[in-house]
Amino acid sequence: MNNMLLIEQVAALNNLILSWRKVENTLKKGEIWFDELEVFNLKLNLIPNLTQMSQEMLKGRYKMQKILPAPYPKGPKTDDEGNMTLQVRQAFYVNIRDQVAWMALYNIIGPKIEKLMPAWSYGNRLGLTFWKGEVKDGGKVKTDWIHGPYRRTSPYFYMKWTHSWPLYRRRITASIKRMAHVKEEDMDETDIETINSNNAEKDYLKLKYLENGYFKDHGEYSKLYWLGMDLTKFYQDVNMTHVAELICKYSGEGQNENFKKLVNSLTKFEVDCSVFKDGEEDYVRDMQLDAAFTGLPTGLIVAGAIANLYLLETDRIVDKELESSRDIIHFRYVDDHVFVSTKPKILYQWVSKYIELIESRNNVKVNIDKFEPKPVKGIFKEGISEDEIEKIIEENCSINPQYPSPLMTQSLMKVSQLGKLNMELLTKNEYNLVMTDLKEMLVTDIPEQEIKKVTRISFACSLIARLSFQSEVDYEKIHQLKREWYDYILEMKKQDAAKHDNNIPDTIYDEALLLLWDGELNEAQKKKIADLNINITKVDEIKRIIKEGERRDRQKRKSILNLLYKSIEELPEREKVWMRAYQYALRYMPSELNHLYRELDWLHNNGKIHQLTFEYLDSMLATMEADSIFSILQNLEFYADQSKELRNLNIDRLKSIMNLREKKCDRYYSHTAYVMLHKAKSIYNIYCKKYGLEPVKETEEYDKFIDYHNNRLDTSYWILWGLWKANHRMTHDPLSFNALFGKFADKPLSPTDEQAPTLFLTLLNSDVPSLEKMFENCFKEKCFVKRLGNIVNADELSFVMYEQGLPITFIEAINKNFSNKIKRLTNKSRIVLPDFIKRVKEKKDEEGLNVWKSEYVCVKLMLGIVKSIEDLYREDPIRLMNLEYINVHPTNIFIISKNLEKTSWHDVLSENFQFEVEIKSRDRNLVSSLYYTYPSTLFKDNQFTFLHERHYVYALGLIFLQLLSKRPSLPWIMNRPDCGFEWNLLLGKLLDDGKISSCNYRLIKGCLSPSSTEAYIMNNLEHEPKDDIVWRDGEIVLNLEDFKKRLIDNEELLRKNVVSLLEQQYRQIIEIDLL
Repeated sequence: MNNMLLIEQVAALNNLILSWRKVENTLKKGEIWFDELEVFNLKLNLIPNLTQMSQEMLKGRYKMQKILPAPYPKGPKTDDEGNMTLQVRQAFYVNIRDQVAWMALYNIIGPKIEKLMPAWSYGNRLGLTFWKGEVKDGGKVKTDWIHGPYRRTSPYFYMKWTHSWPLYRRRITASIKRMAHVKEEDMDETDIETINSNNAEKDYLKLKYLENGYFKDHGEYSKLYWLGMDLTKFYQDVNMTHVAELICKYSGEGQNENFKKLVNSLTKFEVDCSVFKDGEEDYVRDMQLDAAFTGLPTGLIVAGAIANLYLLETDRIVDKELESSRDIIHFRYVDDHVFVSTKPKILYQWVSKYIELIESRNNVKVNIDKFEPKPVKGIFKEGISEDEIEKIIEENCSINPQYPSPLMTQSLMKVSQLGKLNMELLTKNEYNLVMTDLKEMLVTDIPEQEIKKVTRISFACSLIARLSFQSEVDYEKIHQLKREWYDYILEMKKQDAAKHDNNIPDTIYDEALLLLWDGELNEAQKKKIADLNINITKVDEIKRIIKEGERRDRQKRKSILNLLYKSIEELPEREKVWMRAYQYALRYMPSELNHLYRELDWLHNNGKIHQLTFEYLDSMLATMEADSIFSILQNLEFYADQSKELRNLNIDRLKSIMNLREKKCDRYYSHTAYVMLHKAKSIYNIYCKKYGLEPVKETEEYDKFIDYHNNRLDTSYWILWGLWKANHRMTHDPLSFNALFGKFADKPLSPTDEQAPTLFLTLLNSDVPSLEKMFENCFKEKCFVKRLGNIVNADELSFVMYEQGLPITFIEAINKNFSNKIKRLTNKSRIVLPDFIKRVKEKKDEEGLNVWKSEYVCVKLMLGIVKSIEDLYREDPIRLMNLEYINVHPTNIFIISKNLEKTSWHDVLSENFQFEVEIKSRDRNLVSSLYYTYPSTLFKDNQFTFLHERHYVYALGLIFLQLLSKRPSLPWIMNRPDCGFEWNLLLGKLLDDGKISSCNYRLIKGCLSPSSTEAYIMNNLEHEPKDDIVWRDGEIVLNLEDFKKRLIDNEELLRKNVVSLLEQQYRQIIEIDLL
C-alpha cells in the first residue's frame, strides 16, 4: 500500500465501501440527525455512487454540499439569580456522501495520527480491536486484554463509550494511587488490574503514570489536589483551515495536488440557513449562526477525531513538559480535563500555564463556569493573591489518595457491571436487584466528575427499556393447582366410569379439563358440573392468582413508566430518554403513548423547552412511529399463528399509534419524518380492516411516487424501503415479501421506475411466489434490460434466474444464447452443482438421517471440487494465477452421476469413497464468474499480489455455504448492499438452527471474512508488526492447500460424529462449540 499515492488510497473503491459501512453502522436515532431516505437512496445505488465519488476525488473535483442546521436539544441555562434561558445545541445535518468522504480520508490517515496521541487522552479514540490473550507480566504469563490495530473492515470507527470512559476514570484513580505511593496491599483489585493491563499495552497506548518508577522521587502522600476543567463551544472554535494544514502535515508520504484539493474541499463547511424563515432571527442566534460559521460541525461523524487532531500539537507539548513535571497528572477526554498534583501551588501554576497554552495555540476558550470543584473558578481571575489561591485549593480541592472522591469509579463500576448483564436471562431476584440499582441511578445525585447526570440517566433509561419484564403471576403455584385439578378430575372420571356398565364416563370430565387451558364452559356444562358436585375451587383459585398477578404486573409496568417520566422531567431535552419511554410504553402499555405526547406538548406550551427542541423531538418520535408501524404489521402478518394475547397486544399498539396527534412543521427534518410516517400509515391502511381498525383518512396510496430533494421516489423505491423496514434492515434471509407486500406482486411495475432493476434483484432472494406478473412489462423494454445489465453480470444472472424458475422469455431478454448453454448442463452422466443441491433439497427424509442432506457429504463433495482444481493446476501451474481460466462457479462444476442415487451412508463412510468432479474451465459457453471472486473489489490483486489464491478460497467458501444451506444460488452476491459481509447472515442462521458444526463454521468464516483477509494483508506488509494481528473471524484460509488440509481435518471429526442406529441407519451429530 505504501507505493500508492494517498489520494489513491482514500479514493480506492474498497476504502469507500468500508467507509460507507462504518458510516451506516454509526447512524442511529438519537445520536445525530440523518436523512433516512437519502441514506437509503445512496445504499440502493451504492457501487455507482461510490465509483462517482472516487472519480471526483482522483480528479480533484470533489465538492462538499452545504450543511443544514439540525438543532439538537439542550438543557436550559440558569444564571446565579435563578433566571432560566432556553437553549438549543448547535448541530448540523451533513450529507451522507460527505460523511463517507470524511470517513474514507480518516480510514487512511486516522491510524497514523492515532499513534501520535498521548496515552492520557481518551475521548474519541479510534476503535481498535481488542481480545483476551496471553501476556507476560514479569516472569509470569497471564490472560489479559490486548489491543490490536485499527481495522478498516470493522464497522466501528470509535472506541465505544462503555469502554473508553470507564477506562479513563479507572486510570485516573490508579494514577492517583501511584502518585501518592499507596501500597499495593491497600489498593482495590480494580486498581491493580488497571495497572497490570496498562503494562501489557502497546507503547503508544501505555500510560506512563502507571509505570513502575515514574514517581520514584515521591514520598508517600496522604493528600493530593485536583481540578476539573472544560472548554466552551470547543467545536465552534476549531479553525478548519488549521485542521487542513494538520492533516497534510501528519498524513505522511504520498501526497499530491489532488490530495490537498480534497482536504481543502472537505474542510470548507458552508451553512445553508434557508431552513429558517424571515422573523426567526432569534432561532439563528440561539444556534450561534448569527456570525459566519468557520468551526467543526457537530453532526460530522469523524468530528471527534478531528478535534483530537486539532489539539494534537498542544497535547505533544504537554506530554513533553510532563517528563520534567512529575508532580502533575494530566488527563483529557475530548474537552474535559482532569489535573492532579502534590501541592496547591504546583496545581495552580500548571493549570494556568496550560490555559494560556491552549487558548493561544488553539484559539479556544476555557469555560470558567465549569471548573470543578465549583469554588475554584474565581482563582483564575486577576487580583487574587497566591496565598488566597493556595487557601482556596487547600480547602476545596484536596483528595484522599486512598479514596479519591469525587474521582472514584464506584458508579462507573456499577455501570460497567450492569452493561455486561444479559437483560433477557435475569431471574426474578436478579431482576429486582437490577431494578433497584437503576432506580438509584435515576434519582441519586452523583458527583458530575464521576459520571455526568445526562449520561447516568440516559444509561439507566436504556437498561430499563431493555429489561425483560418479570411477571408477578405465581406460575409455580398455578402449576401445582393445575396438577391437583388434573388428578382430581381423573379420579372423579374413574369413579364415574365405574358407575356405568360400559365403563364410559360422562364427557363432562374431559370438558372440565379444558379449564386448565383457559377454556370457557357453556351454561349447560356449568349446570352439569354443579349437578355432579364437581368442586371447581382450584380453578377459581387459579383464575384469582392470574388476575392478581396481572394487576400487580400493570402496577409494576406503570411504576417503571413513571420512572421514565421522571427522567423526562429531569432531562426533557434528552432525546434518548424520550426514545426509551416511547419504546417501553409501546412494548408494555401502548395506551400510555398519548400521555408521552401530552407531556411533550405541555413542556412546549409552558415554555419549558425551546421551540426548535420541540420540533426536533416531535420529528424523531414521528420516525419511531413509522418504524413501529412496519414492525408491528410485519409481526402480525408474518407470524399468523401467534397467540391471541400477543395478537391483541399488537392490534392495541397499532390503534394507539394511529390515535397520536401530528404536529408537522416546515423544517426539512420534520418533512422527512412525516413523509416516512405517512408512508407507514398508508401500508397500515391496506391491513387495518383485517384487524377491526379504522383507516387513516387523507393518506395517499403506498406505491404513489414522491418528488423528494430532486429525486423521484417511485413505486420500486417504496417497496424496497418498506422491505428494508419490515425485514429489520434486510437482516432476514430470504427476505419476507409476502407478509406486507404480497399484494403488489400482481401489479405490473413500470419499466421506467429507476429502482425497478434493483427491486428485481432483491426479490430474487425473497419469498415472493412469482415475479412474472410484477415484471412482465419490464422485460419487454430494452431500457430496463439495459439498466439491469449495467448493475450485474448478465451471464451469471441468467443462470440464477433459471435456477429460480423464471420464464425463459425473461432470461433470454438478457442472455440470447442461454438456451444453448443450458443444453450443456445436467445429463445422464453428470449433474451440475445447482441441480444436485435442488435434488438434495427435495428429498423428504429427516435431515440427520439422509446421507445426502448430511454435513459429512458436503465436506466430501468439497474435497472432490478441490481435487478437480488441483488436477487443472497440475496441467499448467500458470493457470491458477488466471482467475478467468478456472471459473470456480457452481454452474461450471459437474458431479459425475454414476450410481449416485444408490449411494448409502455405508458407501460414503468407506475410506475409498470420493466424489468425481469436473470443472469446465475451457468451455466458453459456461458462466464467466464475476461474483465468486468478489474480494478483489475490496483487496485488489495488483495491490496485494500475494492474495491470488484467496479468491479461489473465497469462491470455495461460498460454494460450501451453498451446499450446507441447500441453496442452488445465492442471489444476493450479485447485488451487494453490504459489500462482502452478507454471507454472515446465512452462516449465522445455519449455526443458530444447529445445521453446521463449529469446525465448518470457522472454516467458512476464514474463507469469506474480509477482516481475516485484512489481517493477512497487514501481516504481510513489512511496515506492520507481525505480532499485532488477531484473527477475529477464525484463522484465515490462505490457499487451496490450507483449505484442503482443514477440510480433511473436519472430515475426520465429522466421521467420528456419525452414529449407527437400528436397521442399518446412521445419524450425523452436529458438534457445536458453545464458546
